Amino acid sequence: MNSGHEVNEKISYELIEGRCVTPGAEGQRTYGVRVNGPHGGEWPDVADDARAVELLLTRLRRERPERCHLPDIIEDYIGELADSRA
Repeated sequence: MNSGHEVNEKISYELIEGRCVTPGAEGQRTYGVRVNGPHGGEWPDVADDARAVELLLTRLRRERPERCHLPDIIEDYIGELADSRA
């Protein structure tokens, strides 16, 4: 039986770079998260600051959340960034 933690040990996270496609901000450089491993995924437009995304990656590597929680964690982090700029 898998404890879930075994699966988490096979997950790695990396910074990715892309371009925004949001109207009015087309072409702006953005940074996001790629999840490598079982049921991996990408969130390409987390922030326009690579350091902010690196902080998120540090949290993810430290906390090792279950994959099913990543969308909520990343959305919450995007909200934290927006609140800190307000």
